[in-house]
Amino acid sequence: MMYDDRDIGLALPIGYVREHCTSWQRLCDELDLEADGLENGVYLSQDRIDIDLATAKRFGLCQEWWL
Repeated sequence: MMYDDRDIGLALPIGYVREHCTSWQRLCDELDLEADGLENGVYLSQDRIDIDLATAKRFGLCQEWWL
């Protein structure tokens, strides 16, 4: 059985996502996150966000991963 990338969920540390994302503002808009949440203490760097693999790929988060 083949899975679609949208069916594969990831829980990634928000600090990692912020650092490696190709468009942080766009991703925040899509996931309903505060773009300046790390700077304002709303989120901690190690807090995890749930994202599907398709979205992670679209925002450049798994460029160097072995999947």
